[in-house]
Amino acid sequence: MLGLVAVVFNAGLAVIAARDLALLPGRAGYTVRRTMPEPFSLGEPEDVTVVVQNRAAAGLMARLADHAPASLRPVPREVSGRFDANGLVRLSYRTYSPKRGAYSTAACVSAFTPRAGAIASSRRVAPREPTA
Repeated sequence: MLGLVAVVFNAGLAVIAARDLALLPGRAGYTVRRTMPEPFSLGEPEDVTVVVQNRAAAGLMARLADHAPASLRPVPREVSGRFDANGLVRLSYRTYSPKRGAYSTAACVSAFTPRAGAIASSRRVAPREPTA
């Protein structure tokens, strides 16, 4: 009897994991845009907004770690939100520039993790050209 309970329990876990994997969107279809000040002001707190879109991710949780230059002192380093019904999530963090001017963002990549229950999958997507 105990063996049957263990088999049923493990089968249930496998079904839940398969459902979560089926809900996660594939690697294609993500669009990322970053909006930030150009140029950054000396010592002023300024917001950077990252917008991620993928219709297949509608309703899923997202965690974003935008790799901004450390000299901008981004706070927090990681932000969370939920994709809306259109598959759009808008996340912001604050920066404090130690000097006035433009910063290179060519190497910045946004990594986010859509959550569908117990399974998470990271995606690294280079944002489109930043806008002021």
